[in-house]
Amino acid sequence: MSESTDDKKQPSSKYVSYRGAFSLAVSSLLIIWAVFQVYYTTIGAISAINLRAWHCLFLMSFTFLLFPLSRKSSRSRTLPSLIDLALIALSAFCIIYLVLYFPKIARTGGRLNQTDLIVAGCSIFLVFEASRRACGNLGALAALFLAYNWFGAYLPGPLGHNGLTLKRVLSTQFWGTQGIFGIGIGVSATYIFMFVLFGAFLKYSGFSKFINDFSLSLVGQTPGGPAKVAVIASAAMGMINGSAIANVATTGTITIPLMKQTGYSKNFAGAVESVAST
Repeated sequence: MSESTDDKKQPSSKYVSYRGAFSLAVSSLLIIWAVFQVYYTTIGAISAINLRAWHCLFLMSFTFLLFPLSRKSSRSRTLPSLIDLALIALSAFCIIYLVLYFPKIARTGGRLNQTDLIVAGCSIFLVFEASRRACGNLGALAALFLAYNWFGAYLPGPLGHNGLTLKRVLSTQFWGTQGIFGIGIGVSATYIFMFVLFGAFLKYSGFSKFINDFSLSLVGQTPGGPAKVAVIASAAMGMINGSAIANVATTGTITIPLMKQTGYSKNFAGAVESVAST
């Protein structure tokens, strides 16, 4: 019973919650982000690099606001910490600098000065810090691949290469569309965000609950019922939203706890939902 109770409390304690006026400010910023994304992915005109840059700024800002610095950090606050505010301010500076100077650098064939390289280095650090807060040690894998730019020169055989300079790495990772602002963030800024937003609309409008209740009425009383509910509900929602991520975000919030309550392990419940939603 205690383990089940801890599992229920864990999701709510993962994020930082704010009290008072700042809570309203965070909600307002989220609305602004949603309006920005909907406008510029439908009828608005904006360059690909600028859309990805602003999307990345919103992502990093909310990561620093909603994910604590460490496990020991307080989850209930009136205002963000000074460290979080400093990281958000640095993120804003780097992104605004990119938006202002990217056209000039593109016209000069990618010539970078010392300030450009410092901004690129700070941005890479910010991305790694945001990924550490949100994904834990997963960012270490990305750091390993980044380090391969240098230690790859010392590897034998087909794994080795001639090595890259620090300037080349910083330029590729920040001042172009092959690194931070590559295909991954491009897909996130267009398709993934819109699908997740649509999935949230379905969830809070009550439609996803209707799908889950309908699936539960069909197979809820049969052996393995909760897992079957996850499969049927995910299939039904998938025909509407077309996104695995949005599918998990909508149906998974109900089916995963349901499977855990009936005795399935949390790993198995998550695996069933992820496979059913794909």
